[in-house]
Amino acid sequence: MKKRSMSGGGRTADEPLPESIAPQLATLARRPPASGDWLYEIKFDGYRLMCRVEQGTAKLITRGGHDWTEKMRTLATAIDGLPVENAWLDGEVVVLTESGVPDFQRTTECV
Repeated sequence: MKKRSMSGGGRTADEPLPESIAPQLATLARRPPASGDWLYEIKFDGYRLMCRVEQGTAKLITRGGHDWTEKMRTLATAIDGLPVENAWLDGEVVVLTESGVPDFQRTTECV
């Protein structure tokens, strides 16, 4: 039995990561579903980034495929410290005000 990777997707630990992934994007709807299991997320105002972690080293990639690792070195270094060898992460980089409200202007200052 092969050991499964913590990065998910049903891969085994010895299989290589895909070279790229598509970001999970919201689907516009007029109203929430009337029934069934569904979730929602709060819309944050920031930068959508994917992060490829390979051999414990993070590489930050924009939706357009640009490498922003050096533009956001502090974030990349923090991800380097996670206890994972190989993974893809998909998320929004957001700076919050002291009251917890997203501040896009402050986020752009990080780039």
